[in-house]
Amino acid sequence: MFPAPRLVLIHAPPVASDPHLFHTTHWSIIRKAADHGSPESLHALETLCRAYWYPLYSYVRSTGIRHEDACDLTQDFFSRLLSNDRTLGSLAPENGRFRSFLLVAIRRLIASSWRRSYSQKRGGGTPAIVIDEADALARFDAGHHDGNSPEVVYDRNWAASVMDRALARLASHWHEKDKPLDQLRTYLTDARGTVPVADMAAQLGVSTASLKASIYRLRKLFADLLRDELAATVSDPAEIDSELRYLLTVLAEAG
Repeated sequence: MFPAPRLVLIHAPPVASDPHLFHTTHWSIIRKAADHGSPESLHALETLCRAYWYPLYSYVRSTGIRHEDACDLTQDFFSRLLSNDRTLGSLAPENGRFRSFLLVAIRRLIASSWRRSYSQKRGGGTPAIVIDEADALARFDAGHHDGNSPEVVYDRNWAASVMDRALARLASHWHEKDKPLDQLRTYLTDARGTVPVADMAAQLGVSTASLKASIYRLRKLFADLLRDELAATVSDPAEIDSELRYLLTVLAEAG
């Protein structure tokens, strides 16, 4: 997880959509994952687990459930989700925002007879998805969640997860070799003016004007990738802007 960025880039007008960006929604991934006869099923499940396992685990932990039980419950949640268990309700695009659906669904699971009925061995009946439970425990213990509601903890980790994925994808889309992404990342994640553009230009051996243009392109590209990540989580493209505003509000409050 990285420090909450200022994200001034988001206020620029959106650029034309990149045809190579990821456009599959999480609703369609769920359908692929639930189709156990499909060769794409396991990959789809892994995609969802990577995106939502830790935010959901952190929510469960914040309700007072201990680490091992939280791991079991979160794994059980995905197993039930993909088998369309009635405990979690039906899945359909009209359910709207995917993050909201998951939060309601895991609340329902916690409130159900899970504690009484979960008698399988750990991992029993759950698809073989490898999750780093030690990392989850360390992240949660280092997260200073005291005083925050489980819903706030979930939203903050959801927002950080979206940002992490957008930043990870940025590396494969940035091709200006004379302006390495590792150095330019500060213009996405740090307060404006932390590293003067002129100083960075001198360090890279490029002109200040050239670097300013690259930073502008970097911010526009990152904005596209971030919007694309959010597009995968809503059922209606008209909801992307409101979801983006919500994400920025969550990060600002966390920051």
